[in-house]
Amino acid sequence: MPTAGSDELLILYRRIKRLWASLAERSGLTMHQLMTLRLLRDSQSVSMSELTEALGITRGAVTGLIDRLEEAGLVRRRTSPEDRRLTFLELTPAGLSTMEATRAGWNAETQAWLERLPKEKRARALAALGDLIAVAETERTP
Repeated sequence: MPTAGSDELLILYRRIKRLWASLAERSGLTMHQLMTLRLLRDSQSVSMSELTEALGITRGAVTGLIDRLEEAGLVRRRTSPEDRRLTFLELTPAGLSTMEATRAGWNAETQAWLERLPKEKRARALAALGDLIAVAETERTP
């Protein structure tokens, strides 16, 4: 039996996932490609191993994903000067531009959602989301 709020969180998660899928499609990317670009934007540089773990896909799948992003001119590989076995990934200027456009689309859509709420409810919803995020960040995942 679902607990209070779990169905609502699942509905919100699905709606957010649909928005990300739409933004990816508009950019000519897959969801994993867009998630990779976002991770690189947020982290500046990520190793192939870190990306494999973050996306929850195999090393081979990550290699193919990066091959396609590199071919599109959105990411570049950089070998670690300390350990040539390590490969780091970073956004190119085109990759950063793609992420900026995606971010603008995300901001416009989510702002439209929020603006549909009365001002008082919007403030309470944002405060509650902040609290929920803080709690979720302290939880260990199974």
